Amino acid sequence: PALLLIAASFQVHAQIKEITFGKIPQEDLEMTEYLPDISADAIILENHAKTVLSSKEDILVITDCHVRIKIMNTDGLDYANVEIPYGGDEKIYGLKAASYNLEDGSVVQTLVDRKSLYYEKTSNYRNTLRFSVPNVKPGTVIEYRYTHESTDYFSLYSFKFQEEIPVMRCTFRVEFPEYFDYKFVTGGDFHNIIYRYERRKISFGSSFMDGFEGSWTGSNIPAFREEPFSTGSEDYYSQIGFELSKINIPGYYFEDVSPTYPKLSELLMKRTDFGGYLSQSSAVKKKAEEIKAQGGSETEILRRIFTYISEYMMWNGSSHFTSTESMSKIYKEARGNSADINLMLLAMLRIAGLQADPVIFSTRENGMVNPVFAIIQRFNNVAVVASADGKQYIIDATDPLRPFNMLPLECLNGEGWLVRNSGG
Repeated sequence: PALLLIAASFQVHAQIKEITFGKIPQEDLEMTEYLPDISADAIILENHAKTVLSSKEDILVITDCHVRIKIMNTDGLDYANVEIPYGGDEKIYGLKAASYNLEDGSVVQTLVDRKSLYYEKTSNYRNTLRFSVPNVKPGTVIEYRYTHESTDYFSLYSFKFQEEIPVMRCTFRVEFPEYFDYKFVTGGDFHNIIYRYERRKISFGSSFMDGFEGSWTGSNIPAFREEPFSTGSEDYYSQIGFELSKINIPGYYFEDVSPTYPKLSELLMKRTDFGGYLSQSSAVKKKAEEIKAQGGSETEILRRIFTYISEYMMWNGSSHFTSTESMSKIYKEARGNSADINLMLLAMLRIAGLQADPVIFSTRENGMVNPVFAIIQRFNNVAVVASADGKQYIIDATDPLRPFNMLPLECLNGEGWLVRNSGG
């Protein structure tokens, strides 16, 4: 479960292990097995990140990341294919990557050609940087570093201490001005993560001011092992995230920005790809009225509209809680993501006079939502809650072969948030 970390009753200077690109310890290159987990295909030797707030024209969240991976056997060669996901309005720059091998007692470095970097727009909201590290074989050490830039100072940066392979050493450090008050939201096992903090002068914009610096360090963190029948692994990885609670500049400005679910409903209904999409229901008005005119009970009308949408629309395999294009364009193309389809279904049900509302949620793979903090990044899908003849149904129209009152297995993941103008 999510846990709010309150500053501990001690203050010490954060001791961060600094590593330099290209300087690989001899013992890491010579390592032939990792005693805490001799079955590991690869090991994360180092995983370090530092996040700071920077003030220019906008407030930017700048995170420097540095990773080293040891390939232990041929099954670990896939870790030479690196994927770095980032938001649609975020940036990745300054990437440098290389492999290191011991050959006749000498260290041979092979750099990644920048021309081989592949930037892919995976959705309207997500991008992925992909690259392959060359000259990799059992015994190789892979290293890469980059800078991640975001304008989302409400959520700062999320850091995972635990991965699907063992982590030998990791450190995450964050610093921000005292004007910003953040909640620390953690998940997973933290018993071998050491937290330290101090109050000190930090750089922000063109001046120095009082601020907070926190560090979390870990060593010999075991690989995460997925268990059968469990919900998404994101619920159980050791990790930390942040949510802005308030901004307080004494004598000048104060704002309580704690993310609440009623605020989330208000935000979504103002978005052009959610509330604005629903307001474009004229695209399906004629068809909805035709189906209603066939008569029958509310349940029969519900079933007919569901059958029509699920058979007419083709799901593109992408799950999200916001639409990709205008409803008229989606309806004409007869293809879209889960939001394009289910929000269109919702619009038709309302035209037919049925009570229907969207419910946003997180799939099993994505992890469970936090019932306390309305973290919009935790949601990745939407379904429809509809009432007919005194009964309530949760429906999803992405698969014409699935009964109208049955959700996909991937969607059975605890709670969702029912979005309504009144709060939800």
